[in-house]
Amino acid sequence: MDVIRLNVSGKRFLIKRETLLRYPGTRLAELGTSSPEYNPSTKDYYFDRNSKLVPFILDLYRTGELHLPQNFCPSAIKVELLFWGIPEDAISDCCWKLYFRHAKDMNIFHVIRNALRSLSPDSDVVVDSLRQKIWLTMSVPDYSFFAKLVFTPV
Repeated sequence: MDVIRLNVSGKRFLIKRETLLRYPGTRLAELGTSSPEYNPSTKDYYFDRNSKLVPFILDLYRTGELHLPQNFCPSAIKVELLFWGIPEDAISDCCWKLYFRHAKDMNIFHVIRNALRSLSPDSDVVVDSLRQKIWLTMSVPDYSFFAKLVFTPV
């Protein structure tokens, strides 16, 4: 039995190589002794990443389901998925809405922010005030008429 030892920012994880091979083309499936992360003296692979997200990523390899922690920013999760080479479509159905709702909200925010900046490029105060209003609109469905429109089920 070939067990891979991972050291992620000081926290150690063990997983079978055959388990990692379930998702070929990902960073973990491609690990070998010639990988830059491999440390021959400790016989492990070191990654300077957030170790709190690794159990969720390893569970994908073990169970075939990627469930996302709700206490992490979806943008941070996206960065980790890109780093580990895991496609977004691996996200389980139950977590899909949470993850992609954030992406939709961020797109709306960037469109509005850019439109305001084009009207008044030197006014960061306007952008900060708008940021607060957008946050209220996205997180409090009864905040305004527009918020009710955005959150009305289709």
